Amino acid sequence: MLPHRYSLAQEREFARVKKEGKTLQSESFGASFIYEGENIPSRFGFIVSNKISKLAVERNRIKRAMKEGVRGMLEKVDFGFLAVFFAKPTATKRTGEEITNEVKEVITKII
Repeated sequence: MLPHRYSLAQEREFARVKKEGKTLQSESFGASFIYEGENIPSRFGFIVSNKISKLAVERNRIKRAMKEGVRGMLEKVDFGFLAVFFAKPTATKRTGEEITNEVKEVITKII
């Protein structure tokens, strides 16, 4: 589970990161990020819409896998990053481990 202090919570933060941030694409998801400065902890948000899957179980499985990938990389991530991960339809065909590994690869590119 990703600690709460590392989560983006407000809708305006999500919108700002998606609008102003740089974007990286993976096979299963995209990631937008902004570097805010070293005075705040890095925070992450996850979006898996109904377009990806109508089943809440499936959407939650994808979110959990993305959060696990971020949690595994927290000690390597510098302070000050805001990032939003948004799933693509291909994420439903991936296992949790594959999604987690893709998240780790993208985070490595960001830092």
